[in-house]
Order: sequence, then C-alpha cells, then structure tokens
Amino acid sequence: MSLQHTARSGHNWRDYCLFILLAMLITTIAEARAQSREGITLQSTRVIYPQDKQKGITFTLKNDTQIPYLIQSKVVNLLSNGIATGTSPHQSVEAPFIALPPLKRLDAAEQLTLTIRLTKNTLPEDRESVFALQIKAIPSSSDSSTTHTSGQVKVMLALQNTMKLFYRPQQLKTYTLDQIADGLSFVRQGNQLIVNNSSPYYVTFKSLAVGNSDIDAQALFQMVAPFAQQTYPLSLSATGELQWQLVNDYGRASQKHRRPLTQ
Repeated sequence: MSLQHTARSGHNWRDYCLFILLAMLITTIAEARAQSREGITLQSTRVIYPQDKQKGITFTLKNDTQIPYLIQSKVVNLLSNGIATGTSPHQSVEAPFIALPPLKRLDAAEQLTLTIRLTKNTLPEDRESVFALQIKAIPSSSDSSTTHTSGQVKVMLALQNTMKLFYRPQQLKTYTLDQIADGLSFVRQGNQLIVNNSSPYYVTFKSLAVGNSDIDAQALFQMVAPFAQQTYPLSLSATGELQWQLVNDYGRASQKHRRPLTQ
C-alpha cells in the first residue's frame, strides 16, 4: 500500500469520525429541545368565539410530561384576572361562558378537548367582548403540596395559563389585520402616546415604538378596546418614525407598520 493511499485512508477515517460526532451532537441538541418542550401544550395563545357557534367551540391541550395532572378550566371576567383591557362598556359583567369538563384528570401523553359554551348572550353585538380562559394544571402527588424523597422535600407547583377569549358578533364588518392596523390613529401629548381605535375589534400590540424608543412591553398588555382609546407612556426624548405590530387571532405578530407621528 502506498503512503499516499494510507494518508488518504486516514483522512477519510477522520472525516467519518467527525461525521459521527456531529450526528451525535445534533441528536443531543434535538433531545434537549424536546425535553425543554415538556409541559402542558395548548392549542393556541388566544381563543376566538364566533357568535354563530351555537353549540360551542373546542379548545385542545396535551400533557407532554411523564406525570398526570388535574386540569381545572373556567372562563372568567378579564378584569378579575388582573388583565387590563382599556375602556369598555361591558367590563363589569360576569363571564357568561362555561368550560366543560371543569375538572379532569389528564394522564401522561394524553390529550384533552374542552368545550366552551355561551350560557347567556347579553353581550354587545356591535363590537367584540373579551374574557379570559383560565386553565390550571395541578400535578399528581401523594401529598397536595409536597413529595418526600430520600429525606428531601420536593415542592409540586400548579401551572396556570390564562388566554384571552374574544366573543365576536356575527354582524361585525370584516377587517383584515392590516386594515385594523392602518385604521389606528396616534397622537403624542408630552410623555404620552394616545392610540385611537375606530374598529369594532380589540387591538393588541406586539410592539410599538417611536424612533428607537420602544413602549414598555408591560404597558402594551393594555389593549385598545373597540371604538376607544388607550394611553401609553412615552419618553420625552423619543423622536422619529412611529412603528408598530399587532397580534393576530393566532397570537402571531403582523407585519411592521410605519408612519410619521403627529405631535
């Protein structure tokens, strides 16, 4: 065997070893990502309830962990859950919805489909109404609060997810998200940015900025109610073009919109 052939064989062997190591690394990363996704997986981050769904709507969740959970589901008034909505004429009403089943054991890798039904319709028909779907997952344990293993105490914490539930009357004029975004008006008053919403839909900002000054993400939890306005804090030094993105029905961000800011 020639020296050249030997060197080439050694080179091929090194390439093969590198390939195996790379494959092992990719597999390890994939497994780590899969483990990081363990938890209670929800169908979506927000819920839309069209008026014409007289038999109710469904919402699916899955237990991607190795332990069973007790799932508690209910629809509550959004304000009672501590989520701000802006000015709205129906904020004080109780949630006229029921989530079924309200309590259910969910075993490992099992899927649960909830049915959400409107129980009494006294909601406005010229605009959206908003409530909260609250899902609490309580892990299985021999004790309701702690598990004792090898002399140690392991605290079992309940998981709670809260999603906005939008009731959408059938007679509302259909708008695209871009039309709603373009229909917003913005006015600056000192250290405040006032946003007016002329549509019958709730507006949720994914991002909102003036030049390089972003509106604080916590402030953006405040939605702009239908036919209403919402005020956001703005740095006095903020200058430049207005830029914003909205959140669509699936919880994803719209394209970025831009406009000069009216002083």
